[in-house]
Amino acid sequence: MSWPQPPPPPPSSLPPPGWYPDPSGQSTHRWWDGSTWTVHTGQPPSPEPGPPRRLMTTGGPVELSGWWRRFGGYVLDVVMIDAATYAVTRLIRNADVALRGPLAPGVYPMTPGAQAAVVASTLLIGLGYPLVLLRLRGQTVGMMAASVRAVDRLSGAPLTSPQAWRRVLAYFFLVTLWVQIGTVIGFNHVVGPTPVADTLLRLVGGLGLLVTALWPLHNPFVQTLQDKAAGTIVVRTRP
Repeated sequence: MSWPQPPPPPPSSLPPPGWYPDPSGQSTHRWWDGSTWTVHTGQPPSPEPGPPRRLMTTGGPVELSGWWRRFGGYVLDVVMIDAATYAVTRLIRNADVALRGPLAPGVYPMTPGAQAAVVASTLLIGLGYPLVLLRLRGQTVGMMAASVRAVDRLSGAPLTSPQAWRRVLAYFFLVTLWVQIGTVIGFNHVVGPTPVADTLLRLVGGLGLLVTALWPLHNPFVQTLQDKAAGTIVVRTRP
């Protein structure tokens, strides 16, 4: 005589029942009954103070990072990139002056070759730094400090190379490209008001930064525009 086997215990890794962002990507929320998604959907509930929002991916539940946590990590990354760019620019400028001597008054203090070296090094730092770390770890130094990581939105898996590229290039075209073009225009300007084109291009870059920075506040997956371009989300790595 064989006795019936007891039912397996419910998985402890599944999140509790509740309303979660719809995994299909819709702007509504869907009810999770503790083991599976139901057909019940509704508008996102009003934000309430409490623990970070949870999201179910095919690889398991994750906790979405809040806006302020991401902002803190971004500020640290900007400070590091700007410091590295400033140091490299100073080295190039000093080497340029040492090789050809100071130029006449009213002429920009760098030759075209030195200007090209500054642009190239700035792009290398600004693009290479996030690209390498996102591909290897899914997080920059600022994201490490903020205890967050970028992962695939559907599976929760680490970023692929195409995703890392799309994420970095999306930010480049939104912000960095316009600032760099403005910088090139400013290279040949020393005396008088700042060129209008330089100012306008920097404003375009600032507008792109503002839009992508505020986008997570109204996105169910707390995504920036570069997250949407790459199909990624940013999750907490520890409570």
